[in-house]
Amino acid sequence: MTIGQIILDCASVPEPDAATVECIARIRLVARERGAEVRFENVSPRLRELLTFCLGVEVERQPE
Repeated sequence: MTIGQIILDCASVPEPDAATVECIARIRLVARERGAEVRFENVSPRLRELLTFCLGVEVERQPE
């Protein structure tokens, strides 16, 4: 079964930490196993840094 795309709205993540990154990594792993990709929205600069550093994920900046 192919899901397609999962949109992960990160607006309610005020202070991202290692637990946040671990949770996102697990979501990405399960999505990939099911043939889906994860797209991020409303990502704070701090979370963007953590995702890039820890997971090598390039998150597009949202137009303001």
